[in-house]
Amino acid sequence: RYNIEELDLVGEQFNLMMDSVIMLNKALSEEERRALFNEKEKDRYIIKYLSTQINKHFIFNTFGVIRSFVNLGKNEDAAECIDLLCNYLRFTFKGKDFVTVAEEVRALKDYLDIQKIRLPDISVAITVADEIKDMLIPQFILQPVVENAYKHAFNVTSGSIWVEGKLNNGVVEFTVSDNGAGIEAERLQELSLALKTNEESPKE
Repeated sequence: RYNIEELDLVGEQFNLMMDSVIMLNKALSEEERRALFNEKEKDRYIIKYLSTQINKHFIFNTFGVIRSFVNLGKNEDAAECIDLLCNYLRFTFKGKDFVTVAEEVRALKDYLDIQKIRLPDISVAITVADEIKDMLIPQFILQPVVENAYKHAFNVTSGSIWVEGKLNNGVVEFTVSDNGAGIEAERLQELSLALKTNEESPKE
């Protein structure tokens, strides 16, 4: 059986792990920094750095769900949620620059299974073409996009999200869509301009 003290300890260990990641990033030597001027190495570093970025808010919410299950005596649900979270974190800290589409989708499904516990009335359908499943893509590239749909598409706690992966002119292409409230035309234009000019997204 799980208890609150054990969950608090897991949370503390997670915080220590995240602090270690931050310290490692800051500890890059000057020699390594100079090497990043090589565009290829710079791109590889950026991909590796992004793969370490976890949404702490999501993790803490998941611990909150687990705590609720424990308080309600639903230990089997708590154990399932912990298993899913472990799978998700294991993939996140793999340390690979690239993974197969199949591996990325498997990790996304672990994330979605956790979200399903938290938000059972938001459904997600994933369709991926067989021809791209063994192709390599940057690790941890899908989940943040899908998470944005959860965070920004819905004013209520129900709706649908669709994820489609296919090959388009020799390039792996993913489309994430939803039936949420949408975005105002003016705001969409601002975001599109920011992307084209490589500027930061306009503030809300």
